[in-house]
Amino acid sequence: MESLLRSVADFAEQHDGVVTTHQARALGASSLLIHRWVERGLVNRIGVRSLSFPGHPQSWRLWLRTALNEAGDGALISHRAAARLHGFDGFTEGPIEVIAARRFRNRTITGVVHSVPTVPLIDRCMIAGFPCTTPARTIIDLAGCCLRYELENAVDSAIRDGGTSLAFLHQRLSVLRTSGRAGVALLDSVLVDAGGANRLEREFLRLCRLDGLPRPQCQVVHRRGTQTVARVDFDFWPSALVVEVEGQSAHASPRQRQRDAKRRRDLTALGRVVYCFTFEDVFQGPQAVMRDVRVAMARHDQSRQIS
Repeated sequence: MESLLRSVADFAEQHDGVVTTHQARALGASSLLIHRWVERGLVNRIGVRSLSFPGHPQSWRLWLRTALNEAGDGALISHRAAARLHGFDGFTEGPIEVIAARRFRNRTITGVVHSVPTVPLIDRCMIAGFPCTTPARTIIDLAGCCLRYELENAVDSAIRDGGTSLAFLHQRLSVLRTSGRAGVALLDSVLVDAGGANRLEREFLRLCRLDGLPRPQCQVVHRRGTQTVARVDFDFWPSALVVEVEGQSAHASPRQRQRDAKRRRDLTALGRVVYCFTFEDVFQGPQAVMRDVRVAMARHDQSRQIS
C-alpha cells in the first residue's frame, strides 16, 4: 500500500499538489483506502473531490487546481485569476476565480464561481497548465468587475504581448454583448484609445484623438529590404513622421542611448522624421506635444507639395 500511496503522491506533485478522488481511484486506491489515508493524516481532504498531501506548499496554483477540480468538467480559470496567468500588467496572484457550468453552482469552492450555460471553444485556451479563458474573453469578463485603469492595463498588455488584437476584441465583444452583460459600456470606451503598449502610449493616442489628428499606426516595423531597422511606437503614414514615447526609466544606460541614436539615424536614412517625447512631455505638456506633431506633419505636407 505504501507504493500505491507514493504513486498517488507523485501524481499530485505533477498537478500542483492536488489529486481528485476519481484520479486516486484510477491509480488503484479504493474509496475505503482513501478514507483510511485521510483518517491517519497521510492525505488531506481539501474539497469534496480534492486531496492534497501534508507538507506540500499551500500555493496559489494549488488552490487554482483545487477550484477547477471542485467546479467540475469544463471549468475554466477566469477573471482576475486568468488575467494573472496571462501576465496582464498589474494583476497579481489574488482571488481564485473560475467559470463553471450552472449545474455545478452549488459546489463548495474556495474562491469565486461564475456560473454560465457554456463557454464556446473560441473562448477557451490552456495557459501555464490550466484550462483558462482566452485573453479576449478574460478582458470582456474583467470589464464587469474591474476599475477603468485595470481594464486599460489588461487591454494594452494583452495586445502588446500578442495575446489578442484590437480587431478580435471588437469581434468577440460584438458576439458576447448582451443587455445584461456588465461593463460593456466601460470596455467600449477603453477600446477607443487602445492599440498602444502601455499607459504612456494610450495617453498619446488619446491626445491625438482629442486634438483631431489622424490616428497613427501602432508598433510599426520599418525594414530596409529584409533587414529590420526599427519598430516604432507610432507611424503617421503617409506623413514621414514617426513618434516615439519614452517612459520615466527608459534607455538610461550609455549603450542604450548609443543604440537609440543609431536607430534614429537608420530611420532618417529611410526618409522618416523621428520625434521623441518623454513621459513628462505627454502628461505635463500635452499641448506642446500636439503642437509639435502638427507642425511636423504640416512641414511634410508642404515639402511634398513643393516636390
